[in-house]
Amino acid sequence: MSSFVNPYTFVGIGESPNRQPAPGHDGSSCAIDHGDVRVSGAIDVQWTLRTPMLLPATAREEGWVGVDARLRVPGSSLKGSVRSLHEAMFNGCLRAIDEGFVPGYRAPATADSGWRLAILLGTDSKGIYRFQLCTEEDLTFIEATSLARKWPHGRSPRTGEIVQIGAEIEWTNLNRWEISKVEELNVVTPTNGSKTMTDLFSLGDWIFLVTDLGARHPIKRNGSPGRCFWAGSRLSSDTVSLDPQVRPGAEAMAEFEHAVAGSEDRRILEREDRRRHGSNKPHIHAKWREERSFADVEWQGRKIGVRARHTGFLFRGDVVWVKADGGQVTKLKLSQIWRTTGTGAVGARLNGAEPCLTRTEHHEKLCLSCATFGAADTGGSRRGKGEQIAYAGHVRFGTATSIEPVRLQSIELAPLSAPHPGNGMFYLELPQRIPHNRNVNDIPTRWGSSTDARGSVPLRGRKFYWHSDPSEQVRYWENVNGRRALPRYEATAKQRVGDMSRAAELVPAGTVLRATVTVDGLPRRYALALLLALEPGRLAAVYGRQPNDIAVHLGGGKPFGLGTALVTATAHLHPARLRYTESQPDLQWPSEVTPEDLDDLETLAGGGMRAGLPSVMRLLDVTGLEGWDHLVAYPPGAEWSEFGTQEFRTSYKFFTVANGERLRQRTNPWHPLPHVHERNDQLLPLIWRKPR
Repeated sequence: MSSFVNPYTFVGIGESPNRQPAPGHDGSSCAIDHGDVRVSGAIDVQWTLRTPMLLPATAREEGWVGVDARLRVPGSSLKGSVRSLHEAMFNGCLRAIDEGFVPGYRAPATADSGWRLAILLGTDSKGIYRFQLCTEEDLTFIEATSLARKWPHGRSPRTGEIVQIGAEIEWTNLNRWEISKVEELNVVTPTNGSKTMTDLFSLGDWIFLVTDLGARHPIKRNGSPGRCFWAGSRLSSDTVSLDPQVRPGAEAMAEFEHAVAGSEDRRILEREDRRRHGSNKPHIHAKWREERSFADVEWQGRKIGVRARHTGFLFRGDVVWVKADGGQVTKLKLSQIWRTTGTGAVGARLNGAEPCLTRTEHHEKLCLSCATFGAADTGGSRRGKGEQIAYAGHVRFGTATSIEPVRLQSIELAPLSAPHPGNGMFYLELPQRIPHNRNVNDIPTRWGSSTDARGSVPLRGRKFYWHSDPSEQVRYWENVNGRRALPRYEATAKQRVGDMSRAAELVPAGTVLRATVTVDGLPRRYALALLLALEPGRLAAVYGRQPNDIAVHLGGGKPFGLGTALVTATAHLHPARLRYTESQPDLQWPSEVTPEDLDDLETLAGGGMRAGLPSVMRLLDVTGLEGWDHLVAYPPGAEWSEFGTQEFRTSYKFFTVANGERLRQRTNPWHPLPHVHERNDQLLPLIWRKPR
């Protein structure tokens, strides 16, 4: 099989949400518009796991597993899951989103003049950075292994150290000065990690910049050993400053921080933070935020240097590349071929679906989801003004408890990386076909490329994950390939090295969880929408699907097929005005809604509601892939005959090949995700080799 199905896809945002004045919390009112009575009471919900559920790393310390071995899932976790589905089903706003996000990319390897090496001297009491520049004419590339051989015994070259070098400097066919062999070396002084401002380092001495070698080839095409070089130069008396509070320093620092946010170093460090402190706890400033953090650099199996990690924080002794004008830093980067920032922040790509209460034009109107679950102004426009606008929700989620003790399965979890929305081929509504007459080196998958006019192409939509049983998938490929395979949620031997994987626990399939959702003073039509988000199987008949095939996701690991759960909800709701006066039978709710019911809900949610529901219902259907669920995987790096291996899981190969880049002799393939509502075929081709 030469195709695969990506684990996630998107439901389009559609029209802007219909925002209306909040219904309020006056439960004594017997009716509001069009006779829509207020209801109160409870909804009993039961989830039955079809696939194992992944517990968070901090589950035990947070009390998810009781002394009686029963599982207890906090209501806050349940509420977030239900709310996300409610927003997709009923045209809600995009509540949890970073409107200021702009992705960073590795810059192309092209010459860019005006950059000079510099070393950070420190900061003053006002937080202004001061850098000492190197001479522009002395920029030289020093052969790294030669430098390491001359280094004092027991140590390795480290970014920020000051040295004196004796060597022959030659002009090469790469149009640069190089030192191929260090003859003499004197390490003058290593810098300390403080931020304190100091006098200039000694003029004429050298600094150098140790960088990661992951993109360099240890063996050349002709079979000879490869070489690597560190950029270095002599210190001058020139200094420049960067004030992060005012232009141009503020712009330089913002661009720098955007670029670092997408780096592999930063991703790994933040993952370590989450592992130590838990994703649900307030962020604790880690050591790497307070002092320089370093990583070893190896070449052909030997340690040859120590580089500063790309954390986004600057400390005395850091070596950087800068552009300056009039004594002020205008640009800043951490390597010669550094990361560049895309164009068009998320906030400009929402088509009116921005979070409620964050725009003055919305006043105090709410979408259906915010009117049900609550909302607050998170846009920061009122910061410092002593104002806060918020609306309390009408629902409360109790803890979901397993009806029986559970025996958890311990595994070594395969790496779960943060999503990469910078991949516009998947995350933006880019065309299915791209023109070939583009500029050389144009990469259309990047935000702000030729296909993303003025950085305004909308987001693809809300991310959903296909249901795919990982155990069934393993059985399928073991039968086909004739050998044992690991399910895609288990780490391979190579992934267990270092900090790639983590120990995790799974709740077994078949576990039943029960919880109570309390409703207080919610209009009846709003309550119907809530009930459908809790038990979307009630919508199955409208879209030609079977109620028992409609499932939701609980817990983490959705890309691995974990957490698929069937759900039933029983409502015990009655008119709110009768809550304390007399006993009344529960209101009746349809086990299957009708198109007319949806027409009524669309008047609340807005015209975009009906457009997205067919896609939502297909994605919730465990049979939605129509027999292709055994092909669900992140883009494989090998054939399906290698399913379960480390080589199969090298997904980056697909994105480096199938990105539509315009090269001099050819154009890379272009394979955006299929639209859920347009095609039954969700297959993408297996691609990991450069086309010839």
